[in-house]
Amino acid sequence: LGTVVCGLGPVAGDYLAAYQIRPRLAPLLGWSGGDRDKDEDEELRRQTALARKLRSALTNLGPTFVKVGQQLSIRPDVVPPAVLHELQRLCDAVPPFDDKIAMGVLREELERAASKERKRRRREDGHDENEELAIKGDINDRPNDNLEEEQQEDASNSNNILLEVFESTPRLVASASLGQVYRARLRSTDQDVAVKVQRPDILETVSLDLFLLLSYGRLVDKVCSVLTNQVPYHESFLTDFAAGAYMELNYENEGSNQEYFRSELRKRKGTKDRVVVPRVHGEYTTRRVLVSEWIDGTPLARSSPEQIRRLIPVGVELFLTQLLDIGRFHADPHPGNLYVTKSKEDGTTPVLCLLSASSPRRRRDGPETGPGDNPPTRPPRVGVRHERPQAQPDGNLGRAQRGLLPIPLQR
Repeated sequence: LGTVVCGLGPVAGDYLAAYQIRPRLAPLLGWSGGDRDKDEDEELRRQTALARKLRSALTNLGPTFVKVGQQLSIRPDVVPPAVLHELQRLCDAVPPFDDKIAMGVLREELERAASKERKRRRREDGHDENEELAIKGDINDRPNDNLEEEQQEDASNSNNILLEVFESTPRLVASASLGQVYRARLRSTDQDVAVKVQRPDILETVSLDLFLLLSYGRLVDKVCSVLTNQVPYHESFLTDFAAGAYMELNYENEGSNQEYFRSELRKRKGTKDRVVVPRVHGEYTTRRVLVSEWIDGTPLARSSPEQIRRLIPVGVELFLTQLLDIGRFHADPHPGNLYVTKSKEDGTTPVLCLLSASSPRRRRDGPETGPGDNPPTRPPRVGVRHERPQAQPDGNLGRAQRGLLPIPLQR
């Protein structure tokens, strides 16, 4: 908690000094604006400097706070353009962790995926678990010299698995809040792929951050309940945010959702030729590694104004199709997940590329699962949901329903 206060305290202090204290002191001290253009330039510089401090503080505080910054980066109704532009850098320009650690995680997860594939093939061939246990028993009865040789061979295979799967060592291309992306070429198909590797110890880091956020939510709810008539909602809101954060830590879930969106959007006439979702290579995907089709493109936020205007109808069609037709929608559409690429048909027409479908949300009346999907795994709960207090129609609940008080969406 002290780290969070020390990280965000200076930013909050600068904001209060610039936008709360200074405007109140200006009339008393006779400070008056002179040249309007100079005042606007000064305001832009002030906002940019404050936004850079905020981005740096969120980056230093860790993945959960980076996700908060990413959510703000798509809210032009909340933050001004200068701050918006700076926070968008959190989508794909987070400081990376060591490549050696990433390759260690990748090597371990590829071994796990290969082991799972071997077990699946054995089951298809009719081998059962008792036979596997018998094989293990035979291994235990072998001389120690043979065991040492086999262990050395297994270690050698583990070190070489990267070159067995890829033609060369994957190359880092981007770093985000929960992991970083590498580009590689599959040896089996000679296709370029994007390899997303999760940051080490991310579960512990995110859990601690979410615990602190929920503690803050409980405190704010208690204060608001005593000092105001507002319906408490902060803890409930942060609990839903935590559930989505835990879902994002499972790349197998993300791969399943990505394939679901790819299948559904290709069925619709409005999105079939205008929206691309990369194909997932499930045989190499695990909870901490996601391998998918590589697509060359440019972030939508960095495209030219003309191209953005041309793609606005496509984006509207995309999200209305998800919300009104499919019944499930991409819940994390920040600039790092929307790219512009070229159509495969003519190589010139710009189309949207939708990435990272890690935490889709369902409409209240939408289907529980997609075709062929397994029921979603309920993420671990890290807080207790408030029951909404009862109120008379003319009381606080009625005011909240009329939009005078903020209320969270309920399941």
